[in-house]
Amino acid sequence: MKNLEILVGINSYTQKDSIIDYLVKRLKNKVEDIIIETNKENTNKSLIVGINTKLKDIEPIVLSGHIDTVPPDLEKYSTNPLTLTQQQNKFYGLGSIDMKSFIAIILDNLETIKNFSTPIIMTLTTDEETELYCVKNTIQKLKQLNIKPYFTIVGEPTNSMFNTTAKGCFEYKVEIFGKSCHSSKIENGINAINIVAKIITFIENYQKEFKDLTSNCGLITGGTIINRVPDYASIKFDVRTLNDDPQIFINGVKNKSIWVAT
Repeated sequence: MKNLEILVGINSYTQKDSIIDYLVKRLKNKVEDIIIETNKENTNKSLIVGINTKLKDIEPIVLSGHIDTVPPDLEKYSTNPLTLTQQQNKFYGLGSIDMKSFIAIILDNLETIKNFSTPIIMTLTTDEETELYCVKNTIQKLKQLNIKPYFTIVGEPTNSMFNTTAKGCFEYKVEIFGKSCHSSKIENGINAINIVAKIITFIENYQKEFKDLTSNCGLITGGTIINRVPDYASIKFDVRTLNDDPQIFINGVKNKSIWVAT
């Protein structure tokens, strides 16, 4: 529990590299190999650790995870988010489940893992679910080192059940170009925001026709002033599915239409 307490106490939402720096110091001289990758697109770091093996020409079991967390919503916390707190047989702390517990378990069992005959490596990244620069860099580095994972264990919380699939993410942007006019004469224009609203409703309803698929409109832009009919609007939405075809959503809607008066 001491390792989890230390990890929870390290800020990893505004100082994402702090855990990477801590782990490098902690693991130095205790593992076979360590590589620190600094992302070229920003300053975030990722870590590749050869626990019982050198990081070259191997087919290892990969223990994979991320160390960053979302910022804490302090209004919803009754405890200090950077302090591991036990209440009624449960532990509370920012990132304690997703996914600092996974790293703590590896640290707790480091000496046992080192005795495995199969090569074991750990990969940790610092930009979960956004641009994924560190993930991409780590994958590229593994290719350069001729490291071909035998299989990968991702330490995401799954309610203590093994999951063999996870939803991927495809991102789409839709732009609408309408016609601007004064809001007192809307019949002379084409309101791009109104069209976007129809598309959002369509996406929300149509996703229900697909199994194991969710979609979310996460960003909308449009309009400049309240008394002008907006001639431009855009949305960005993602599609998360267990299907590996990036065109599943687009192909699925190709025979559907949204009719808009122009």
